[in-house]
Amino acid sequence: MSAVTRVPVLVVGGGPVGLSTALFLTRHGIAPMLVERRDATSRLPRAPGIQARTLEIFKSAGLEKQIRALEMGDSHPYFEGGILRTPTLSEIDTAEVVEAPSLDGPEISPMRVMGCGQDRYERVLLEHARDGGATVEFQTKLVSFSTDSDGVTAVLESVVDGTQRTVQAGYLVAADGASSYVRRTLGIEQHGRGTVFHALSIYFRAPRLESIMHDRKFILCYAMKGP
Repeated sequence: MSAVTRVPVLVVGGGPVGLSTALFLTRHGIAPMLVERRDATSRLPRAPGIQARTLEIFKSAGLEKQIRALEMGDSHPYFEGGILRTPTLSEIDTAEVVEAPSLDGPEISPMRVMGCGQDRYERVLLEHARDGGATVEFQTKLVSFSTDSDGVTAVLESVVDGTQRTVQAGYLVAADGASSYVRRTLGIEQHGRGTVFHALSIYFRAPRLESIMHDRKFILCYAMKGP
């Protein structure tokens, strides 16, 4: 195991939360280290909606225009269309509106919600975090950590060759997702309904889909029978 590396903050997880944390720490003159087990930022759109409050935060960091430029066309009508449910997409004209929340507007925020996949805006967060002084290491995972009065001692492992090293940090930020290893290790319980259902994401291109569905716009459509 190599010599100990010392950093002010160690961020575990390189999704939107971890990258945003690293970015905003640099805005306060703190140069964190971020580790992520994947080999790069997300290649899938995943959660493709950016809410008004998130855009307010990005604006405070000077990123709102750059992220807004990633929008593909005018995505706002899709948010206004809400969440639908229909037995099949061929019956889209009579689809039930399950939810159509007010997500923006002058009474809520000066920002306008937009569609932009994580595969696009994570790259912007990464670029600015690194430009601000953050160290971002992909293909690196946290395997163990301990705490004492001086902070956190963490053992990191390369996903590529299994080599390990020790990092000491004043703080450890758990941005490692719903199944957070950090949270489970600390014994922090989750509350609520728990897992509602399991889903498989399939990313595909369907250029004719909008015309087939008569240009009906929506955030999400459940094609399912029953209540």
